[in-house]
Amino acid sequence: MRGLRLTLAFLSAACGPPEPEVVLLFPEDGDTVCGTPFALQVAVDNFLLIEPGPESEVFGEGHVDIALNGQNRWMTADLIFSIPEVDEGVTLVEAFLVDGTHHPIVPEVKDMATVTVDASACL
Repeated sequence: MRGLRLTLAFLSAACGPPEPEVVLLFPEDGDTVCGTPFALQVAVDNFLLIEPGPESEVFGEGHVDIALNGQNRWMTADLIFSIPEVDEGVTLVEAFLVDGTHHPIVPEVKDMATVTVDASACL
């Protein structure tokens, strides 16, 4: 049993720390969603979310940038976030991790979904 523990410890050390991950939980690819407001939910692993603001150079921490149709426009440290208004139509939503200096972490960590924004989806 001791040999197995040593082997697992060696493999864990050799593989390095777990890689950061961001997953766009909502909306999902193919969804039809309301654009007023446009709600988003992400999950983040192995990365400490901090409020955007004064630059920080601490490895492994930063915030989530949200881009719509290739335009990076919103920053958040929240897992649930909303944009006040998004125009109707097909929209590419991207969520990616950036460091405390507002630069994408390397290698790039992002998730994306293509959704349709339609007023009929609003309650």
